[in-house]
Amino acid sequence: MKSSNLGGSASGSLVIGIITGSGFYDFQDAGEKSKINIETKYGNVEFYSSEIKNKKLFFIARHGEGHKKLPNIINHRANIIALKQCNVDFIIGTS
Repeated sequence: MKSSNLGGSASGSLVIGIITGSGFYDFQDAGEKSKINIETKYGNVEFYSSEIKNKKLFFIARHGEGHKKLPNIINHRANIIALKQCNVDFIIGTS
């Protein structure tokens, strides 16, 4: 998937990437979610795009939906590259 136009906006509002840890799979205040798949040189990344308070948000559940990925299986490089391809301004990581 070519992703050069996924993030950012003409108005210059912030684009936020969030990578969460165990047990955090959704945002209460987020608007409608769109599922995204991006193929990077390190592998495929599946995540969601949404908006909160007029800010574009890209959200990766590090362990996958239902906590299916063990820590040694998580592809951190692919996650970071996928968010970079979405033109995020910064990444927030939780654990």
